[in-house]
Amino acid sequence: MKPQNETKKSVEQYINYTPLIVAKFYDFYELGGKQDIETLLGLRFPGSWDFFRKLFPGIKISRLITSVTEEQLTSLVMKASKNNPEYKPVNFMNYFAISCPFEINNEDVVTELKKWKAVQSAYVKYPAPPASVVVDNQHDPQIGNQQYLNESPYGIDAKYAWKIPGGDGAGQRFCNIDGGWTLGHEDLPTGIAPPTEPQGINPGSQRHGTSVLGIICAKNNDKGCVGIVPNLAEVKVSSSYKLDDQNILIRDFSNGLAYAVNSLQPGDVLLISEQTRVLNSNIYGPVELYDDVYDLIKAATLNGIIVVEPGGNGDENSNALNFDTYQNADRKTIFDRNSPDFKDSGAIIVSAGIYTNPHTRIPYAPYGNRIDCYGWGEHITTLDSRQNSTNAYRSDFDGTSGASAIIAGAALAVQGMKKNNSGIVFTASEMRVILSNAATGTPSTDAIGVMPDLKSIIKSQNFLPDVYIRDNITDNGLPHNGDLATSPDIILRSSAAVNPQQEFGTISENNNMLSNEAVTGRDNYVYVRVNNRGAFEAKDVVAKVYWSEPATLVTPDMWLQNQVGQQIVIPNVPVGALTVSDKIIWPHAEIPHEGHYCFIAIIGNELDPAPETHAFTWEEYIDFIRNNNNVTWRNFNVVQIPHPPPPQPLPAPQPPDQFIDLPFIGPGAFDKSRVFQFEVISKLPEGSTVAFEIPSYWAKKLNTKDAELNYKKEKGISAVAIKNFGTHLFEPIELEAKSKTKLRLLVNIPEKFRSQEYEIAVRQLWGKQEVGRITWRLVSKERKKDIENKIRNKNNEEKI
Repeated sequence: MKPQNETKKSVEQYINYTPLIVAKFYDFYELGGKQDIETLLGLRFPGSWDFFRKLFPGIKISRLITSVTEEQLTSLVMKASKNNPEYKPVNFMNYFAISCPFEINNEDVVTELKKWKAVQSAYVKYPAPPASVVVDNQHDPQIGNQQYLNESPYGIDAKYAWKIPGGDGAGQRFCNIDGGWTLGHEDLPTGIAPPTEPQGINPGSQRHGTSVLGIICAKNNDKGCVGIVPNLAEVKVSSSYKLDDQNILIRDFSNGLAYAVNSLQPGDVLLISEQTRVLNSNIYGPVELYDDVYDLIKAATLNGIIVVEPGGNGDENSNALNFDTYQNADRKTIFDRNSPDFKDSGAIIVSAGIYTNPHTRIPYAPYGNRIDCYGWGEHITTLDSRQNSTNAYRSDFDGTSGASAIIAGAALAVQGMKKNNSGIVFTASEMRVILSNAATGTPSTDAIGVMPDLKSIIKSQNFLPDVYIRDNITDNGLPHNGDLATSPDIILRSSAAVNPQQEFGTISENNNMLSNEAVTGRDNYVYVRVNNRGAFEAKDVVAKVYWSEPATLVTPDMWLQNQVGQQIVIPNVPVGALTVSDKIIWPHAEIPHEGHYCFIAIIGNELDPAPETHAFTWEEYIDFIRNNNNVTWRNFNVVQIPHPPPPQPLPAPQPPDQFIDLPFIGPGAFDKSRVFQFEVISKLPEGSTVAFEIPSYWAKKLNTKDAELNYKKEKGISAVAIKNFGTHLFEPIELEAKSKTKLRLLVNIPEKFRSQEYEIAVRQLWGKQEVGRITWRLVSKERKKDIENKIRNKNNEEKI
């Protein structure tokens, strides 16, 4: 037997290169319990282990996993089976670690173990350097260097996630499996407990683990860097180092992994910052190449733990692992999703891209359809602990370790927002789908997956506040086909309210009669009511109100120069609570002359911005008015119904001064000539007369057969009779771009019905879509005062 190539003279060499033999016995053998292992094997398999000891003198066997109890491992498997009925339970007590004297070749031992019929699998686990490329350049620590925190496509936009509750990792638990840390670094959270036996140990100062933690959870302070999620509730570390029975430091992943999995809960994130050497190769790949690690990761993900795993760093000649063609010892393509041999641990496997956009694959980084995500693999600014330093920083952290830390940070941010939003967490499979979704990330063309874009994920998962202002009483903030211009949430008052929230809040939520007429010659006041159907409280919501001359299609050019007073800021808008702004003072000098007008209100804050109101295409404008819940209109006009002279017998003509005059504008589109339709909607009593005055050339184009009312008209004006109740839809007519045709309704209501209130509206349609509407409510002065008194009395009763 030839001796193994590695030596035990140097502890560091031993840590990095001494292999470990793993033997897995078939699950149906019951090899658990506290009995001595060699005695147990002698009873179960008489003579077999004695044969091995004679063949390989000095060989020793022990349980592979000693960091957790048999009961804890059994519980882990039972939960995994409950969560996935197709899961095949694993007997972790049948995994064993075998160590050999220096002069014995490990591969020879594996060869003999595979001949043992009770052994399901046997292999050598070759420890590897951490999954990063270490360069000893030193740079000044600056958050400006942490461009992986910036917006897509350059980074993952962690800075945007910090604005969202939970997006900074608040409430989340995280565990890192690595080779060591300087846990006293000035920029790490306090209270991270170092690993201890039997879980493993922290072998002194290590740069790698410190740098990984810095990417994820460096504190938000005035020192050095800031982590992707600087506000985690708990940070754990679990070691891949342990001492063997001769008190020699060795490196393995199973103990630390088992301890970590047992200490975490569903929704927690586990980052394995390790890699391993690929069989018969010098290329480094993921640690789940080994059955024991794969089985533990599989059990973890089925228990809801998010596992992030680097894909490995190829070799020193920049040869990368092709996951699609990789074959294990049984010649099975276990990493090819299209292969019948595919084995899915449920982990998020990560590759590495260059730091500039487009993020092409770093030559040594792995690739293939099993790769889920990638992150920066170079020039990562983070913490350092060279020469036991507790205040050093670096801008040279590289490799799939750095990329995996970035992805783990993204997972913690997404999980934090999910838990804050709903109280529940994403499963491991759900999280992997979200982070690897090309529609909400920056995909690569090099088969290395997707770099998540937290801003896009936030929008897709509705983690934002969603403030809205209603178009009508039934509006719930969703796109609708209902009225556009009867908003109950723009309230005009001729005198200031003492307590706007109390007077106009929830008790008056569906009251559309809260407004007065504007009174010329003195200041008036406008209030805006806002609701929130989003994920959390909206901060600093800005409301702006404008006025325009009445029109059935109100475009920004008609209102932007007519702002009502100054904008108002609503400090907090809770979810589901109607919130009233403070008063917007409308100075008397800015109030237009007597007439009918349209109010436009626009709201928004940093996370739910107010829509842009310039440089529209026509299609964008349609989306603006129909699907944007941050803008609304109110065509609310109170008009005095006159008392005419005694009625004359019909069909004698009635003079125009007996009619209520309702003038408005019928605009064309702002970009080009377009075809529109106008529809009058009347809700008037029997015997009422309605005339719709239109240009005579319109009447010819519309080819209307309606009889014209018999009264003296201006030249070029036609008056079309409209029925008192129901709808009157005119034929389509093409209007020139930016045209503003003067139109008006003339309404006469029989005297016996004038003590009631009525409504009439005109809407403008493009295709079958309503693009604008103007509505008048007709009420006598006596009726108006009666309504106001009833509202006032009702509000007072409800306050009591």
